[in-house]
Amino acid sequence: MPGRILICGDESSLLETRYMVLVRAGFAVVSRCSQGEIASLPDTPGFGLAVIGRMLTEEDKKSMVEEIRRRWAGIRILYLTSQVLSLEQMSGNEYRSNSLPPNEFVANCRQILEE
Repeated sequence: MPGRILICGDESSLLETRYMVLVRAGFAVVSRCSQGEIASLPDTPGFGLAVIGRMLTEEDKKSMVEEIRRRWAGIRILYLTSQVLSLEQMSGNEYRSNSLPPNEFVANCRQILEE
């Protein structure tokens, strides 16, 4: 299901606000998912996009993305970061972007899902 979005990380306030913004925009979202909770999610329906929180260590991000890709092959990944101002494609189906302002975050998610 291409519109479903998985939000993963450990910063609850950011994850909750991103969840609310995406739900209001019409997306089906699973929010506040830590790495340990990924294993408990059902395999189907799958996700079109995983949003990875910005406060995770690089090692935690890598491990989390490996687990997500193992479960849902072909999923697109959006890393939230404060290091870039606009959507940037890192590789085939990996992107990074700032999560603010909310309207740009929603537009970035839509753009990624439409590619």
